[in-house]
Amino acid sequence: MLLRQSEQLHDLSEHAAIDATFYGRDCTNHHYCKRTNYQVQTLKITKLVDTATQSVLDLHCSTTLGANADLCEQIARQNASDLRPLAADKGMTSNNSVNSIFAN
Repeated sequence: MLLRQSEQLHDLSEHAAIDATFYGRDCTNHHYCKRTNYQVQTLKITKLVDTATQSVLDLHCSTTLGANADLCEQIARQNASDLRPLAADKGMTSNNSVNSIFAN
């Protein structure tokens, strides 16, 4: 909901980009991590961004490594109603995901 509200503050451009970034994560509470056997070391953040305003249109956070093409397809489908030209690097696309997104 916060993303939708912040999106309304800007006039969005005709182009969007999607990318994934990994963030290393140190445990802030070592006692809790040891007690619960919590061992997440990295977070994968995939974001859909308007290229002109740098507004974050959608965000996906994961502690597991998944295929970038699958996440790209999922995020594109969730935003299909207001989807415009979408830029992504080679790791975010596969022929199957691109064809299935634009076939519908």
